[in-house]
Amino acid sequence: MATIALSATTALAQATALTQTPTRTLATAPSNSIDEGNSLPKYELGLGYTGIFVNDYPGSNQLHYVWLPVPYFVYRGDFLRADKDGSMHGVFIDNAEIDIDASAAGSVPVNDSQDEARAGMPNIDWMGELGPRVLVHILRTSDYDLDASIPIRWAFSTDLTRVDDRGFDFNPEIYLRRRAWFDRQGSFLAYYGALWGTSQLNRYFYEVTPQYATPDRPVYSAMPGYMYDYVGLSYRHDPSPTSPIIYFLGFSEAYMAGAANRDSPLMKSIENQEVFVGFIYDFYRSRARVSRHSGLEE
Repeated sequence: MATIALSATTALAQATALTQTPTRTLATAPSNSIDEGNSLPKYELGLGYTGIFVNDYPGSNQLHYVWLPVPYFVYRGDFLRADKDGSMHGVFIDNAEIDIDASAAGSVPVNDSQDEARAGMPNIDWMGELGPRVLVHILRTSDYDLDASIPIRWAFSTDLTRVDDRGFDFNPEIYLRRRAWFDRQGSFLAYYGALWGTSQLNRYFYEVTPQYATPDRPVYSAMPGYMYDYVGLSYRHDPSPTSPIIYFLGFSEAYMAGAANRDSPLMKSIENQEVFVGFIYDFYRSRARVSRHSGLEE
């Protein structure tokens, strides 16, 4: 069975993960939905919005607020799937304990005029990430799911006219989903993760070359290595037979005290926050249904 997920909510981190991934807006994190029954609709279509209050970049001491549209598409076929986990992935090996798939993530741009620390420096463009992932299902019960995600992704940036290589990152996560006791269609997602980046990725955020140096921003050569770790909590309400609305909200906190580039003049804060809220109107769910586990049509 192959799986592809198309859902743009972290923090797009429900995304999140639908929204979820801290300090990496649009990121994609595992869904905190726990489906009921033995079958699911073969097709789902929806559209919504998410609002995200997030730091300009990892280590920034300034925050900005962004509203983004959330297209929502789910297709569950024999070999191709699009599930509501906030990330794009194709499953190559899928069993009761382990999935091996490909995943994606991304973040929104930052203009040099909106961040004082980067004034006069090149903008941080839209960013995307693609790469393989091992997803380990540690525990599954009627009320809890405990999973570990181990992805390695290629990072790139784009101003929508060109694409630039930004190296790779390693982003292991562990997350616990629990059905809400007060809402049959609701669930909580608690997660912890950490991020390491290659020299290219760290240079993009933290390097200061001579032409951009100032008295308050000295030359700095960024190093590869640990970037930050984070914790978060989100809540999601899924559609019911009588209501097509998905809504979600959550927050996360990232810590950079031990970052490889803690001494960069662009590292202005060792704690970053993200808060997000959003909704999706799931306006179409097909009559055709598929097995919850196998993807085979029923």
